[in-house]
Amino acid sequence: MEQKNELQQIDPTSPNQMIKLAIEGNADLEKLEKLLGLQEQYEANEARKVFASDFAIVQSNIAGVVKTKVNPQTHSKYAGLENVLEMSKPVYTKEGFSIIFYEGETEVTENIRVCADVLHKAGHKETYHFDVPLDGVGIKGNANMTKIHGKASSVSYGRRYLLCMIWNIPTQDDDGNANGKPKDNLPAKPNAEQEKTLFTIQKILEKETGKKVDKDNIAALFLTKAGKYPSKNAAIAAEWLKEHSTESEWAEEKDPKAENSDMLKNMEQAFFNFEMENQPYLADNDGKVEFNKDKFFKAVYKAFGELPTEKSPAEIVEAVKPEDCTIKTGE
Repeated sequence: MEQKNELQQIDPTSPNQMIKLAIEGNADLEKLEKLLGLQEQYEANEARKVFASDFAIVQSNIAGVVKTKVNPQTHSKYAGLENVLEMSKPVYTKEGFSIIFYEGETEVTENIRVCADVLHKAGHKETYHFDVPLDGVGIKGNANMTKIHGKASSVSYGRRYLLCMIWNIPTQDDDGNANGKPKDNLPAKPNAEQEKTLFTIQKILEKETGKKVDKDNIAALFLTKAGKYPSKNAAIAAEWLKEHSTESEWAEEKDPKAENSDMLKNMEQAFFNFEMENQPYLADNDGKVEFNKDKFFKAVYKAFGELPTEKSPAEIVEAVKPEDCTIKTGE
C-alpha cells in the first residue's frame, strides 16, 4: 500500500509534473515550450521570495559600522570600505548572498558608475548602482592625486556607499554602543501593530493593482529600504513603498497551482464521477485492480492533449477507458 500513497502525493498541476505528462502524451513542441516557460516563471518567483526573505534576515543582523577613518581635508571621520566589509560580509554570505562590483556606463561627465549585482544561492539577482564624481581634486580645487589614484578612490567610495545602501548599514561614532545596538533595536519580525499596517498596505495595493500582493515581500522591502517596519498611516506607507520600489517587487506573480485551481477542481470531480460510474468494471475484475488518480490524469492528458478546464466532468469521463486507469490492488 505504500506505493499507492506515493502515487497519490504527486501534484498533477506542478509545472514539472505537467511537463512530464506532456512528454508522455507526445505533446507538440509549442506546448512543451509553453510549459517550460511556465516552469521558469514558477522557479523565478520562488527564488525571488527566498531572496526577499533572506535579505530581511541579513538586514536584521548587520550591526552599525564604527567610523574609524579620518578625512584629512575635512577633519571628519568615516567608515572605511574594509570596516563595512568586515561587518557585513560574514552576515550576508551566511545567508547565501554574494556581491559582484563592476563599472557601468553613465552619461554624467566626470563621474563613474559603480554597479553591484547581489546574487542569492536560490538563483535570484538584484542590481544596484551609485554614480560618484571622479576624485583627485581637493576642497580648494587643487589636484591632490593622479587620475589613476583618483579613480580608485572614487570606486572605493562607491563600493562603500553601495554596500551601506543595499544593506541599510548605519555608520556611527564609537560611543561604546556601536556594536550590537542597531541589531538589538531592529526586530526580526514585525509586532502586532506593524502586522496590522502591513496587512492594510497589502489590501490597498491589491485593490489598486488587481494583483495578489505578498505581505512578506512588503515587510522585507520596508526593512531593507527604510530600515524598519511601517507602524503609522497605512495609506502613507503604501505611497512611500510605491515611490521606493517597483510593482514586481511586491506584486506576487501568479502561482501555476493557483492558475490551474479551476482545472484541478474539475479533474477531481471528473475522477470521482469516473470511479462511481465504473464500479461494475472493478466488480468484473474481482477486486484485483483499483483506479489510480495519477493514471487517470495521464489518460485524460493523452485524450485531450492537455488537462482541460472547459470540458465538463462528464465529457472527461467519457473520453477515458477504465483499463487505462487501474493498478493492481496493493500496489
